[in-house]
Amino acid sequence: MIRMLAEAAFAMSGIGRILLFRPDWSDRFNLTERGLVRSFGAALIALPVYALMHAFFWQISPAGTPVQPLWYFAIDLARLWLLFPVVAALAVMVTGLKRDYAAWLTVRNWSVLAQILVVTLIAATHVAGLTGQVFLAYFFVLFYPVFVTVLHLSIAFAVLRGPWQRVAGAGMIVVLADFVSREGMQALATALNPVQPS
Repeated sequence: MIRMLAEAAFAMSGIGRILLFRPDWSDRFNLTERGLVRSFGAALIALPVYALMHAFFWQISPAGTPVQPLWYFAIDLARLWLLFPVVAALAVMVTGLKRDYAAWLTVRNWSVLAQILVVTLIAATHVAGLTGQVFLAYFFVLFYPVFVTVLHLSIAFAVLRGPWQRVAGAGMIVVLADFVSREGMQALATALNPVQPS
């Protein structure tokens, strides 16, 4: 487990290097087949962080806001870890960038942990009384969608080798799938768990 945590720390550094457009980002990832398998271990590290993140959300939710049911968290975790491999496989088939699929999947698996860590830290600042509801609203409505989009596209341009139009196309397929799945889940949760009148 200690080795996995060390690998996660290196991967988080690698994600930072990708976002800064540094060419040495690959030094922080194991892009072999073994590295691909190990990258799914990021889910084991992310699980307790994800649980903590939603515990923070339960604590900071305004009165009258429904708490998401357990099925929502289970499906959201499945969406985070299982949707991308399928969508990315379709994206590289359409764009002809199949040779870098494994590396793309490896880096993206670690990037999910980065996303969860960022959201957890933001929620923690609110629980600690350092930020207010207005800050959270701006973060989740404005900053976070932009952050996720930039992250997806940065990873695509770092990892996938090919004409920039094809790389951008593959990246946008993933961005759109992530957005539609996330918004669809939230809409479903709202429909099944409406706000109760006070």
